[in-house]
This record gives sequence, C-alpha cells and structure tokens, in this order.
Amino acid sequence: MSRLIINGEVKLDPEKFTRSSEKNPASVNFKSDVEGAEIWIEDKFVGNAPATIKLPEGEFQVVVQKSGYQKWKRTIVATAGSLMNLTINLEKLP
Repeated sequence: MSRLIINGEVKLDPEKFTRSSEKNPASVNFKSDVEGAEIWIEDKFVGNAPATIKLPEGEFQVVVQKSGYQKWKRTIVATAGSLMNLTINLEKLP
C-alpha cells in the first residue's frame, strides 16, 4: 500500500491543468447578407450576425436563421487558436 506524505503547503499552477483548447479558443466571425440573423450553435442561441463567437476545439452544428428566410445549417470544426470567417447568404422564402 502506498502512502502520500505532504510536507507543507504546495501551490499548484492552474494553467498546467487547463487543456490548450480552453486556453486558446477558436474565433469564428459570422457575417450575413441579412443583418441581425440569429446564430445558433448546438441548439443554443449565441448572438446575432455580425458577430465573433469564441469556441473550444471541436465539431459544432451551426444554424443561422431569420424570419422569412431559409435556415442555413452547417457543421463546422473549430481548431484551437484558429480564426474562421463565415459569410452566410440567406435565401428569401417564396
């Protein structure tokens, strides 16, 4: 059986326990030809275009929508520290 012996107070640096993707998120710039279009990521409203959204590393389902227009749906992959520019053209509903 092993024992852990601590002598005194040990200060831990929280930066050493943070994943790099949390330290350096991806930035996604959303622009749309329809100003004020809603931006939804993983079924959560995150803002209106134009906007810059910071995301952790990973794959995300993105929806951009505005009343009277067809929804724009895509899956994007965010890489830590990257900058992604998305220009979305929404089609008017008939």
